[in-house]
Amino acid sequence: FLCSLRSLPSSFISSTCNKNSIPTGKRMPPNNELSSIIFDLPGLEVDMCHNTDVEQQNTGKADTEAKGTEEHLLSSPVSVTDCLVDLPNSAIGAVASDSFGIASPYTDGSFEVQRSARRRRIKRGCLASNSGEYRTYHVAYRIFRPELLSRDDQHPLVVVHGGPSMPSSYLYPLVDQVRDRSVIFYDQLGCGRSDAPNDLNLYSIENSVDDLEVLLRSLRIRRFHLHGHSFGGILAYEYLKRAAERSHHEKCAADDTIEHTCASFIISNASTSFELSNMESNDILQDIRRDLATQDTSVINEAFWKQNQCRLEETPILLQNAIDNAGVQWHESPQLATYAAKSTSRWAEPLPPTLIIRGTHDFVTRKCTDGWARLFKHNKVYEKEVDGSHYLHLEQPKQYGELFSSFLREQD
Repeated sequence: FLCSLRSLPSSFISSTCNKNSIPTGKRMPPNNELSSIIFDLPGLEVDMCHNTDVEQQNTGKADTEAKGTEEHLLSSPVSVTDCLVDLPNSAIGAVASDSFGIASPYTDGSFEVQRSARRRRIKRGCLASNSGEYRTYHVAYRIFRPELLSRDDQHPLVVVHGGPSMPSSYLYPLVDQVRDRSVIFYDQLGCGRSDAPNDLNLYSIENSVDDLEVLLRSLRIRRFHLHGHSFGGILAYEYLKRAAERSHHEKCAADDTIEHTCASFIISNASTSFELSNMESNDILQDIRRDLATQDTSVINEAFWKQNQCRLEETPILLQNAIDNAGVQWHESPQLATYAAKSTSRWAEPLPPTLIIRGTHDFVTRKCTDGWARLFKHNKVYEKEVDGSHYLHLEQPKQYGELFSSFLREQD
């Protein structure tokens, strides 16, 4: 998913960064979710939480002030608390302008995560001292149909958005595609309504998985379905892998009285390897440039968007809003560039039944998704292709919704 223009000549890339090459009145969409950094985004603010102090939404990405001091584990630079913090007036409300027309009741809230304020370097053989350099950040969530959250026959759907840095709002149409259960969204740290510290050392796949765990623990969700889109599919898979590797004794020793069980996993438009996805994207871009016989990057990127990312005539407003309000740009992290999904160890518990969805025209090609099925080590893996590209829930809402909602009912 990393910037697909990286392998092209520097003159080709630099011209892409020029705002003047973008037609007036139409902001050029990025060539993929993670390449938003090469565009001059306006930093617009969208009030995505009713009756919430706008100061909490500051997309200027200033570090949030520390909120209290606690004693923290030193074995990891990341620590999370079980404290569930509700945003003001988070009572169940009807559809509002910030839900982008999704006609279902929802409630908002947040939970706390704690990060080390700086990367610590500890010499071999030395004991770490408590530097106290931890800060508390808030990660915001939204639950549609919260009144159904505790149902035993129709487990809630937890949605992990892509990016990184894309707010979860572009996935809100899933609520209308899955009408029989609660649907839980959250904005990963650094984007949307969540806090957005500038320190890039605070962002990693491991830390993001920690945050997903504390969300489930905070909401006390016993059994759930997990949906990961694009980069969110990678985070969701890494969460499942971590849970499967835990032994029974580790679970019992954990500071958590509730066992969280994933009933099924839907991984949509996600690659097993960032490097492979970048290579495929570069090949597509080169083909487009050759077919159109042009060096105009705005023309090439527009064609790439229409062909391999969103094949609708007009970009849906909630998707454009998510792009325009992309959060902290940490997609150039070396950890992401070298990521390749690996299977669980031989003593791990089985992973849940899984549905793998891919778009026929997606820049995340079949070559990028073929490896997923082999990682699950069981025969309850189902692969489906939908006629579309990267945002299938927007391009083919009926087919996409019927496909995975029926899968959810089968796994309840």
